[in-house]
Amino acid sequence: MLRTVRPLFDLVAIGLMALAFLFPRPGVIVHPALARAGVHTLDRIAELQAHLVGHPDDVDSALELADLYVWQWRPDWGLATLGPLAERHPDDFRIQFAIAVAHADRFDFAAAKTSIDRGQEVCRKNAGTVPCGEPDMVRMSVFERAVGDVVAQHVNPAQDPNRVKQILDSALHNAKIPQPGSPWVPPPRKPPTPAPAQRQGK
Repeated sequence: MLRTVRPLFDLVAIGLMALAFLFPRPGVIVHPALARAGVHTLDRIAELQAHLVGHPDDVDSALELADLYVWQWRPDWGLATLGPLAERHPDDFRIQFAIAVAHADRFDFAAAKTSIDRGQEVCRKNAGTVPCGEPDMVRMSVFERAVGDVVAQHVNPAQDPNRVKQILDSALHNAKIPQPGSPWVPPPRKPPTPAPAQRQGK
């Protein structure tokens, strides 16, 4: 009888130990990973994640998932999603553009500049399965101008976020969209405007 019941006792003991180790400690507050996401967004993220497990080279699904991560304040997750694809699909400019956006969302403008430069180079070669058209080059050029100005002026986003916002707003405001059929020529960059000097305390 004891031999028959002993395996049951072992299972109960293992279950209690697992409960003791895995159950959150008292006072621990568990926060959702995507606090801003609604039910529809969470369902779509779960659907895309499950799809990419079986189809890891589906670039369109990975781009959509990374975009959702960026909108939910998780650019690191977007970078983790797109990083392996960038190595396997070096001729797809969309991946480099999305990586640049994720870096910019992390205020890593130097990395964003490197990625958007790479994306523009891929776009100029236009050797990928997805053609890079003039609208794509315009969008990348506007983005490159914005992040490039931040890098060129050596502005630290953590120390001077308002200055970063001014530079980005100025770059986007001065961007000129070409007429259909005319080549895209980026407007000339103006010399960096020095930040206003702060008053010295007496």
